[in-house]
Formats: sequence, structure tokens, C-alpha cells
Amino acid sequence: MIAVIGFSLSVVLHAQTQVLDPALFPRPAELEPAIKFWTRVYTEVTTDSGYLHDPENLSIVYKSLDLRTQDLEKERQRVQEILLELSTGKRNPLSPEETAILALWPESVSNQTLRTASNRIRWQRGQSDAFKDGLERSGAFRSYINNAADRNNVPPAIALVPHLESSFNPRARSSASAVGMWQFTRATGQRFMRIDSIIDERMDPYIASDAAMSLLNYHYRVLGTWPLALTAYNQGVSRMMNAIRQVNSSDIVKIISEFEDDNFGFAGRNFYAQFLAVNDVEAAATRYFDPIKSAEAPAYVSVRLDAFIDAQPLADAIGVSIENLRSANPSILAPVWLGAKRIPRGFNLRLPAADFSSPDLVLAGLDKDIKRREQTLDKLYEVGLGDSLVTIADKFGISTDILVALNELARSSSLRAGQQLLLPPDVERGQPIVLASNNDAVEVVATSTARRPRAALPRPASMTRPRALAMREEPSTPSLRLDQPLLRSSVAETTVSKRKESPARLNSPTPSVSPALAITPNRAVLSSSEPATASALLSDEVRNLLNSDPSNYEVAPNGSIVVQASETLAQLASWLGLRTWELERLNDLTIRDKLAIGKTLQLNFRRVSIRDFDKTRRNYHAQLQWAFFEDYEIKGAEEYEVARGDNIQRIAELQFSVPLWLTRQYNPDLDLTRVRVGQKITFPIITKTERNL
Repeated sequence: MIAVIGFSLSVVLHAQTQVLDPALFPRPAELEPAIKFWTRVYTEVTTDSGYLHDPENLSIVYKSLDLRTQDLEKERQRVQEILLELSTGKRNPLSPEETAILALWPESVSNQTLRTASNRIRWQRGQSDAFKDGLERSGAFRSYINNAADRNNVPPAIALVPHLESSFNPRARSSASAVGMWQFTRATGQRFMRIDSIIDERMDPYIASDAAMSLLNYHYRVLGTWPLALTAYNQGVSRMMNAIRQVNSSDIVKIISEFEDDNFGFAGRNFYAQFLAVNDVEAAATRYFDPIKSAEAPAYVSVRLDAFIDAQPLADAIGVSIENLRSANPSILAPVWLGAKRIPRGFNLRLPAADFSSPDLVLAGLDKDIKRREQTLDKLYEVGLGDSLVTIADKFGISTDILVALNELARSSSLRAGQQLLLPPDVERGQPIVLASNNDAVEVVATSTARRPRAALPRPASMTRPRALAMREEPSTPSLRLDQPLLRSSVAETTVSKRKESPARLNSPTPSVSPALAITPNRAVLSSSEPATASALLSDEVRNLLNSDPSNYEVAPNGSIVVQASETLAQLASWLGLRTWELERLNDLTIRDKLAIGKTLQLNFRRVSIRDFDKTRRNYHAQLQWAFFEDYEIKGAEEYEVARGDNIQRIAELQFSVPLWLTRQYNPDLDLTRVRVGQKITFPIITKTERNL
């Protein structure tokens, strides 16, 4: 399969800026101080400087300082001392500094307000140079992003979001392990893209743009307003649904001012105001910056590979440098460029259009000897006590650079006993190994210097590998590694078609999960229908996995919950340490009554604390979703109109091959007991993905 990707030439970006529709993107007066503050951040101060300011009232900027100033903390303390002095009621005589700081506040400011402000002085780094760089870089992607927005029924103004996330830098990485131009975390990105040890589509600005539009479309469908949908891009749809429930409103100003959540901090409360400021700055770009010429959008041809192919032989065969091949295909990770893995079969390989006037000949002209039916076998080393990157590299005669690149580690990474490291394919022959490109440095967002490894599930005792070098026996399947989940969904491995004429049936809406796995030549066979207990996942990972889930998992003050998809009465009773009949009696249920999704159920916590129950329950749903998105990706959504005689669960599973819990996520207010003829229900379109192949 060959496709040509065409892009327009460079444009002057400010001319493209959309006038925001106030019906979609309201501009409340209460946000004006924040909008003006962020406009100053993006236009007045560079990344070498910044502001000391009040984080609650962004019209209060105490000082503009050079970041290289050695006495930055001293300056902050000086402002704090002045505020404390003023909070005693001192108004005369005042020093020039005291007069200037007091003048920033309203004349009626109270002493208590000044005292409180003294404990929250914040530093904001400037962004004007980064913003200008982003304006210039964005020319390479803006046309594609606009088209992706149109395909996903998203307003074109959403193309501004990368200004907030990465300054349109496709190689950006954050301290929160978010990656790429759109700064997807692994948990969210894996819903829409392939992310594994060979391919990370978050790094591809075009694929990630499609995924971002699909995600934002989902946010809007669930939350109902663009201010909330945008804020959810920073905070997660789960937190924004909690905000709506807590303040009983979808008003962005009310949520910003009243929503109480330890994790809803400065970034979340300011994200929408930043978006509005970015639009203002782009609209007046020539006023704030020197004339800007956008980067030209590259032109590529895309070739779908029909075999596994090593990168260097492919580059040699088609006459393209390995550097240019790598630049055009940023989603391919280091193991491929270092020769440890092959470019996977089915991959849409991009090639410079200028070098390929007859793209249909690319595949036909390849020598059959470089085409392989299988992926390269993993060669793994299990870390032992006392091992370090240096000692392991010395043991195999390779550089630490190779080890770090192959395993996506930070140079300062601490290895743990039992951790498995991928090695180059020919280490035992002692051949010199060099990086395929010296362009391995990544741009940094926030404070991180490298991507953190993914947190792992506990490794079953039966899967312990002998230490030292080991070859994987099954070439058609990925090796079991600590940074990959040992879980799989039990849904049928069928590529799901959007066409209703050929539905693919789900074997089960619930994945089978077990702490003990039996290994066959092809895959792990799972023997239990119950996900692992709360200890199986780290709390941070559970939170990340549920960020995109709007379901209400909260336990109400009266000890009741809202029943969610895939939950049963017996299961809930088990988590509570009770017998099923005890919950039936507590809720006046009979053995014949079905537990309806969305029903309020009273619980008894005499044996298990609310905290432990909540942890186990959330872990169950996180585990379930993790298993599903290891095998499937979301590729858009479709509205379905309910007809007479329809059964929503059967429609979800038979016509769309979507488990009921995912259907509920796209329709969080859907009452399955009161579905009406003519009602519109949104179903995500899913496709099968092949990871680690």
C-alpha cells in the first residue's frame, strides 16, 4: 500500500489564527487577569528570565528577574518580608519597594490577605523565545493539524494546544513522562496509538495530531463544553467530571474557583486562560515578534511494508541515508536503528517525496533477502545484584550509550535485580556497535532529562528467567519483560470494522487476568476472570490509567456507590469481605434481581475500610482497561440511533466490538434501563493493534 502525503508551503501563521467563537470558547471577565498575565509570559520575558507573582491573583506581579540571578531566592524572601511587614498594618512611612508592592493590591486590601499572600509567592519562567520558536516550527504541521481537526469535528482553534504543551516540538519529553508534540502520557496515548518497545507513535507529530483530535473530541462529548474539554487535556476527563459533580456546574469559572482537589493546582486552573492568551498572541504575532517565516511542511510518500526489514539494509537498498530515514519516521525507536529489532511488517514507512518519483516501485525493487517473515529475537540480560550500566556494558563490550538507548533509560537510572535489559543482536561476536545516528538528544520540557521506565506489574514466580544471556524461543511473539504488562484481553483478536454489515463479536467484555500464567508457544493463557488485587498496580499508575475514565468511583458520604460496568454483586461483596446475601438484604434485592449499571447501591464497610475498598475497585477497572488497550486502539467515534428492539449491550459487542464499560465512558450519562427509540449513542471505533512485533 502506497500513499502520498502532501503538505502546503510555509505560511504566515498569524494570518491563520481563528477568531474564537464565544459560544464555543467563552471569555469570562473573571479570567482577564490570567489571560493578560500569560500574554506577558509569552511576549515580554524569555526563558532566561521570569516573574515573581501571586498565583491566586495573576494581576499581581512583584518583580521581573533574570533567571541567572544568583539571588533569586533572596529576592523572593525580600518580597515575603515586605508583605509580612505590610500585613502588620504599616502604611506610612513606606520605602520605595514597600510602596511599589502595596500599590499592586487594591486600596482596601486586608492585612490577612497580605499575610496569606506572603506564603504563596510563585516564580514563573518566561516563554517569549520558546513561543516564537514554536510559531516557526508549527508551519510544518499546522495544515495537517487543521485537516485532522476537521476530520474529527473539532474546532480549528484546537491547533493552538501544542503551544501550551511543547512549543510544537515533536521531540519534547516532560518530567511527567509525557512525550511528543502533543505530550501524551503512555496510559492516555495507548488508547489511540501504538506504544511499545519498537514503535512509539507519540513521537510522530502527524499520528499524534490525529490521536489528540480524537481525544479532544471524546473530552467534548463527555464534558459538553470546550473550556472543560481543554482543561481535561491537562487534568484528565476523570478529574473534570469529579469537578462537575462537586460544584454541580459545568461553568469553567466556578470550577476554577470552587473545585477542591489536591491535584487540581496552578496548571489546571490556568490551562484555559493560557489557551485564550495563546490565541491573542498568535493574532497579533507581528506586534510582539520580528517577522516570522514558518517552517515549510515536508512532503513524503508513505509505503506500507509487507515484511519485517532491518533499517540499515533498507536504507542502503533504497538509497536513503539512515539519518534521513530516521528523521522521516520519528515513531521508530532506538532498538530498530541500533539493529536490535526490525522495522515491523505493516508499518507505514515515510520517505522523502523528492527522492521517490515512482513510489510504487519502492517495495517491488527490494531484494527478497532483506525481507523477513519474523521479528528479530530479543536478546535479554537479567540484572543481578551489584550490576550497573557500566559493568553490564563492559561485560558485553558495548558502550553505555548503546545500553541506555536500547532500553530508554536515563544515564542516572538505578537498575534493580531481576530487571531485564535488551542487548544488541551480535554482542557475543564482539563486533563494534555504533549508534545509527548521533541525533539522539531530546529536547526537554520541564525538568526531566529522559523518559522514565514504565512501572511494572509484579513478576510471577513461574516466569523468573535464569540470569545472564537468554534467547527468546518464540520469534512470532514478544518476550515477557518487566516493563510490559503480563495481561491480555479476552476479546476476540479480530480487526474491528466500522461497517455494521460485518460485525466482529466480542468473546467477553471483561478481560481474564491471573497472577499465575501458563505459557504456550504463542501467548500467555489467562486462567482467572478476576483482575489482580490492589497491590498489582502502583497507585500513580492506577490514577494515570483512569485519567480518561469519567466514571464515578467515589464512595458517597452515606456509604453508597454508583454501580459501574463489569461489576457484579458477588464481586462487590468479595471486595467488602461480605457474603452476597448481605448486600442483597441491605439493598432489598432478591436473587432474581439484576444489578443495573448506574444503580445506587448501599455498602457495608464493617470488614474493609472505604480506602481499601476504593483502592481495590479502582485497581480492578484500571487493570481491565490496561488489558484491553494492550490489544486495541480507538480510531474515532460514531453515533448510533437506537431502533425498536435494540439491546445496547449486544449492539456494543456485536456491531461495534466495544465492551460495555468503554461504551459507558463515551456516554457517561446513559441510563441503560431507559434507552429510547431514536436516542443517539456514541460508540468508539476500535482496531486491533500489534505491539512489540
